Amino acid sequence: KRSTIVLPPLNEEIGEGYYLMSFEHEISENDKIARFLNRATFGATRAEIDNFPTSKLTTESAAQWIQFQIDEPSTSHRAWFRKRLNARSTRPDIKFIPDHPCHIGSRWRRYTFSKKDGHQWWNTEGRTIRVIGDGPYVITFAGHARTTVETFPWKNEFPKITIDPSTEYSIACWDFPEEWIGGTWYMRAGPGMYCRPVLNPPIYFDTNTTQLANPVVPLPAVGSGGLEVIDQQKNESSGQEFILLNGLDHDICTQLPDIMYEEDPPVFGQTPDGMWLQFDPRYDVEENTAENPLRDGGGTRTLISNGLAQCSNVRRNVFNEHGCILSREPTTCKGTSDNLFILIGLNAENIVAIHEITGTYPYAVMNLPLGGDDNAPIVSPCIKGTKTRWEILPENECVQTDMDAQTYNVLS
Repeated sequence: KRSTIVLPPLNEEIGEGYYLMSFEHEISENDKIARFLNRATFGATRAEIDNFPTSKLTTESAAQWIQFQIDEPSTSHRAWFRKRLNARSTRPDIKFIPDHPCHIGSRWRRYTFSKKDGHQWWNTEGRTIRVIGDGPYVITFAGHARTTVETFPWKNEFPKITIDPSTEYSIACWDFPEEWIGGTWYMRAGPGMYCRPVLNPPIYFDTNTTQLANPVVPLPAVGSGGLEVIDQQKNESSGQEFILLNGLDHDICTQLPDIMYEEDPPVFGQTPDGMWLQFDPRYDVEENTAENPLRDGGGTRTLISNGLAQCSNVRRNVFNEHGCILSREPTTCKGTSDNLFILIGLNAENIVAIHEITGTYPYAVMNLPLGGDDNAPIVSPCIKGTKTRWEILPENECVQTDMDAQTYNVLS
């Protein structure tokens, strides 16, 4: 369909006129490939552009690239996500539990307050700040000591207020604490009061307040291969967050609960050079893939979290059927509330299948008569009070009988 444009009349006396101009625009072959990949993927990378089947984008090369993607083995977005999950966790939920301070990969920080402390600024119940002492001060949050400061860290450009040890303050004013030493967070004395900016202090306890941090986890030196700095390019918190590369085997670890809850006292650690750190719990996600499934399906986590973390077992499906296993762990859990009762007939085929699955040797005795107390026939040998013709006798009263050849071969 053609489009019509109505142009205003021209004043020919002064030389007005219309001119039709055309422009040509050409992009490089790499840009054409990048544009194609941006449409076909979540975003082209330099490696993907460089590894494109041909140096020029054509219909054939695009079809070849698509076929390459189809031929690639399928991967699980869920597994990719779980491997890289790094969110803070202050209590177990249906999918995850927090990690443990002494386990490999536990996270530690130098600054006192995190965004997790301010995530419920509107709910101050049980989450208030108290400042104890008249210098040095002990700052507590939710009833637990967080750090000790020589002078209260007000931000300079705002008027200071007198700290009252009997007053309960709150993290407020909608802004989450900035996660680095010297970052800003806001404190308010009560409803209708002004929010006062405060600097996020480092974690520190002196000889008079160390007992408030007990038990203190002895951490390895930073850079020793046991404790390393992470997120160095993140922001101002560079050098203030750490990861434990090797697990700790210390008596103090046995004093800590298996699962940390938000209302529990924070866990502090100290390096050999005296630097104080606070454990920063994250979601602990165990590998649970078709190739390497959890032996108990996550039953242990369900038990230690009092049922808050749900079982990880799922029904057999096209993605996991090649990796399904029969678990013998006592903590094995059931991942569905459906009734899983199945009636299995004890025929020759199923007996062989039970052996192949369990590795045990079930046996069937054919034509064994059953009878109740009155010798009347009964339907099932599983009914209470059932008697059979089998009787336990002393060994010297047993009469040896010849076994069938097939039975002998099976037993031998």
